[in-house]
Amino acid sequence: MQNLQSKAEDIGNLAGISLDKQQELLDGQSTALEGLNSLSEFYSKAQEESRKALQHFAEFGHRQQEELLQKQEQMKGLHDRLMDNSKSILAAQESFESKQASMFAALDKLFALHNAILLESRMMKAFFIYSLSIIVIYMLTSTKQTYNVRPWLYIGLCATLLMEVIILRFTNDNIERQTWLISMVRSLFMLAASVQFLYAIFTYR
Repeated sequence: MQNLQSKAEDIGNLAGISLDKQQELLDGQSTALEGLNSLSEFYSKAQEESRKALQHFAEFGHRQQEELLQKQEQMKGLHDRLMDNSKSILAAQESFESKQASMFAALDKLFALHNAILLESRMMKAFFIYSLSIIVIYMLTSTKQTYNVRPWLYIGLCATLLMEVIILRFTNDNIERQTWLISMVRSLFMLAASVQFLYAIFTYR
């Protein structure tokens, strides 16, 4: 009887220990469940924050892409306008160069006409002067003292006229030099004619 009671007590003790172990196990499971719930909540929050961050980055990237496309469109428009302006400027420059070339050609023709008119006027003036010189030489050499120098004076006058024509034809690029040469030639002729005329007068017998 005592043996049975002892076994019953042992069984009761074992049952108590088993219940304690089960209680500890239940407590551990509760703690584990609480930790798992906390971990699940943290994971959910992390997923939500990650989703929001990804959505924010996606929206930011989309906005940046749209702004970049707008900038590219603006740059393309500016480039097209710049090309159009460059073409317009080039066309205007070509037109200006063409007009400038036409103007220079007209100026060249005008200068050529001016030189031709100036040459003709100088030739007419020279013809008048030498015609008058012929008459003057004829009158001055009509006397017996100076009659013998008339041919030489006419020859000198013709030579002077020829030299003046050559100067007018070949030195029309510098009017001042041309005028100086003509004056020099005429002065030399006048000096030579005067010397011959005076020599004829003083040596007449």
